[in-house]
Amino acid sequence: MVHEVMILDHSGPELAAMQYASAIKLTTYAGLIAALLNPWDLQQAPALALLATLAIMVAVAVAVGCVESLTARLRMKLVPHYLLLATAAAAATLAVTAWLEAAP
Repeated sequence: MVHEVMILDHSGPELAAMQYASAIKLTTYAGLIAALLNPWDLQQAPALALLATLAIMVAVAVAVGCVESLTARLRMKLVPHYLLLATAAAAATLAVTAWLEAAP
């Protein structure tokens, strides 16, 4: 919902181009997330890998839609709390990744 404010001045082909670019970006990011989380190998089980990829991409799209619709009306004074939460989540992910890489 936040990105809608940036495109209010556009209509017609420019609006269509921005919507198309947004859809491509969401599809690309969902595909990258699905590639990272897919438990099946594409060479050994192509049907399972394809179904898992599509399911993960749909789950990412639903999650983005839910988060976007639920946080659209939040007060701006809560933004620092969310930034702190995102920073803590990123630090925890970095720590877990470093720990997993260091494990023998």
